[in-house]
Amino acid sequence: MFSPRLDQLTIHYASVAEHAQLIEFVRRSRFRLIQFGLSTLSLPVDQYYISVARHGDRTVAILLATPAAHQTGWVRACALDGISIAYHAELIGLLASTLIYHAPCAALFYSSDHYDSWMSDILRAVGFVPHNTIIALETRQHIPLRQATPAVLAPLGLAEFADIQRIDAQAFEPEWQKTAHDVRDLTIGDGLSLIAVVDDTLVAYAIANWHDNHSTFHLVRIAVLPAFQGRRIASQLLSAVLSHGFGNGATRVTLNTQRNNYAALALYTRAGFTATGEQYDVIRAQGHGLDV
Repeated sequence: MFSPRLDQLTIHYASVAEHAQLIEFVRRSRFRLIQFGLSTLSLPVDQYYISVARHGDRTVAILLATPAAHQTGWVRACALDGISIAYHAELIGLLASTLIYHAPCAALFYSSDHYDSWMSDILRAVGFVPHNTIIALETRQHIPLRQATPAVLAPLGLAEFADIQRIDAQAFEPEWQKTAHDVRDLTIGDGLSLIAVVDDTLVAYAIANWHDNHSTFHLVRIAVLPAFQGRRIASQLLSAVLSHGFGNGATRVTLNTQRNNYAALALYTRAGFTATGEQYDVIRAQGHGLDV
């Protein structure tokens, strides 16, 4: 039975030329963790940071991160095949250390819930530290917000993707910003994607998607340019999301936000959202793969 020891493995940071083969390894592996499902594996092959462990020419484990803005990245997947479970934690830790020291990142992030807290424990052991906490909120009733129409709302189209990045770059820290691929992926399907325009300038957007056989409408994002915050544009977008969700059969509308995002929490509380008790701890490691 094939089950090599750790001292029989070689571990290195993978080149782009190796990525396609390593993505296939994730798809077929016996043991794997993949955040966001198989969509995580659908990026262009040059849009990954991957560390790999091999026994001779045979791949036995990888750790995969995806890039975010300003040379940051998120650990999104691990996969192991042919390795004794007794070695899993130590091997993932070695792969994570390889990413920290060789991926071209200023910082790496990871978020987990109680189902994969074991992964956070492994990453903390190799240098990841607490960064933030994401909390889940929901409402099961449509509480109308005070009417305000400061912006013209319209469907988000392909032509606006660059504007979405512009808004994100001003509204969020780099680790929370969406890439063009993220926006494309989030706007596929029959959810709701809106832009808000003031005086012919795109100043905000919102994206929401259906889940749980169209019983849950999940607000993925509301973002407003800082110069236009405080004008009730976020309230206008949130009202549109709630109306669309409950008007099309949702039994609840859900969202996630950072625990210290007090302005957003105040808005969501006014709209009737309450905490579900579910939360995701975000941890961070300083990268050493580039000078910052």
